[in-house]
Amino acid sequence: MRAIRLALGILSSLAMVACSDHPDIAGKAIVTLDDEELTLDTGDDGKTFAKTGDLWSTDCYLRDPVATMSIDRRLDEGFSISGITLLVKNVDEQGKLLPNVWVDMYPDGYNGFCEVTATLGVDPHDVDFSAADCELQRGLDGRSAWLVSAQFHVKQCDNE
Repeated sequence: MRAIRLALGILSSLAMVACSDHPDIAGKAIVTLDDEELTLDTGDDGKTFAKTGDLWSTDCYLRDPVATMSIDRRLDEGFSISGITLLVKNVDEQGKLLPNVWVDMYPDGYNGFCEVTATLGVDPHDVDFSAADCELQRGLDGRSAWLVSAQFHVKQCDNE
């Protein structure tokens, strides 16, 4: 009897861990800043999937009213873009639009109002996020950057 309870406890724990997994995200974002092209690439031109661990942190939510995904890379890796967050829509309590794209370009953060699309795949946990051609501004002083493109495929996006 004790062995059965132990086995059930282990299986329950594994199920909870599986439900709290972070998604796998593959993709690439290109931003221009002062005529320099900066890239966030998960690998192999955006085809390699990144998962939360030593190098990456990933999140994705498909909850009403906002679909959102984010991927961040460790700063100590020396990359010019360390992360990006895409929200299909972002509004405050009064319904005022807020920035829905954030790009972390060490040491500064840039945000903007961009058209972001999230398209569900055959599996409702698979989502394609994309955005392109929009201005980003540094919050500190309004310095401009340009989001050329951002395309990411997410596996196991949390939709509950």
